[in-house]
Amino acid sequence: MMELLNGVLAAALMALAGLNYFKTRQLERRLILSVAAVNDLAFRSDETAKFLETQVARAYYDQLRRAGRLVFRGDTPVDEALSHPGAREVLIEQKLIKKKQSGPITHSLAEQAGQAGVSLERALVALNNLEVSP
Repeated sequence: MMELLNGVLAAALMALAGLNYFKTRQLERRLILSVAAVNDLAFRSDETAKFLETQVARAYYDQLRRAGRLVFRGDTPVDEALSHPGAREVLIEQKLIKKKQSGPITHSLAEQAGQAGVSLERALVALNNLEVSP
């Protein structure tokens, strides 16, 4: 009788262990899917923030252009922009040039932004916000 009870208990424990294994696997899959969804939302959020920053920069750039307060334009050569105080730091921050880059850069700001894959408007707004002495 005890052996039969031990056998039933052992079978029940094995069934519970198997059920626990399958439930754990199911939870792992759900966790992986949840992490993937969170990563996708974070990526979309970053992309949306960059898009909105670019749109605001474009609107502000248009406002500066209409007011006639532009010192730097898209066709301004990078070397000319670098001659202004503080412009090198802004160009590095906006990732138009690299920190260790030296030598003449014959491209315009627009060409350099296209090669670097960054927003031209954001860089132009940052450059035009510099206090440039005439």
